[in-house]
Amino acid sequence: MDQPAERIELPKELREVSGLAWWDKDHIAMVQDEQGDLFVYDISRKKMIHDKDFGKRGDHEGVASDGEQLYIVRSDGRIYRTQGVSGKDVEHWDTPLKAQNDVEGICWDPVRQRLLLACKADPGAGLDPKNQRAVYAFDPASGEMDDAPVLVLALDSIAPALARRGQRSVGFHFAPSAIAIHPGTGQVWVLSAKDPMIVVVDATARVIDATHLDPLLFPQPEGLTFDPDGSLYISSEDKGHGRLLVFQHRTAR
Repeated sequence: MDQPAERIELPKELREVSGLAWWDKDHIAMVQDEQGDLFVYDISRKKMIHDKDFGKRGDHEGVASDGEQLYIVRSDGRIYRTQGVSGKDVEHWDTPLKAQNDVEGICWDPVRQRLLLACKADPGAGLDPKNQRAVYAFDPASGEMDDAPVLVLALDSIAPALARRGQRSVGFHFAPSAIAIHPGTGQVWVLSAKDPMIVVVDATARVIDATHLDPLLFPQPEGLTFDPDGSLYISSEDKGHGRLLVFQHRTAR
């Protein structure tokens, strides 16, 4: 993860990207944290081609796409749905998650037709906030969220994966900032911005791999998505500038 195939410097409007989602051919949807702005960036032309204020201020942390609609999550668990990048027909749901859960990651699960929501802080459900992080599932068709998390990531199960790589496996801080499903393997990739790292798990939350990220390359990584071929895109802020790093055809070992 220290040799990206490409480094893309983003325009100033995208210096604080808090979420990424593959939209369609060569296009990535991006959401900006505080302003409620939805952007589309063209990878091939290296330019922003769409900028839409969907009119909702707040702490917007992630964006997901089901191929037709976009879903934007706030840190307090509210989910907005908009018809494509036009930003029209915005509707929302208030999930049982709250500000103390600090929802930062959202992605679309194409197999089960649901959204996955990754909590950065309090995992809820009676879990241990010192050692566990939770991912919940939300069904847009019913407007309901499962009470129990679908994935529970334990820090003490991440440590052995780091040790296998010869990396620091004690004293690390894992706080999910983004989540994505690999289109080829179905593995769930979870990004942490504080103490930058990536953790890869299967559908049962078994840790497959984990790695620390170089903080010089990833000062503040907050966005993560895959294209249909499995290439990985990570956004990071660096001294007031936005950066998009591309890694081709990534799978866990």
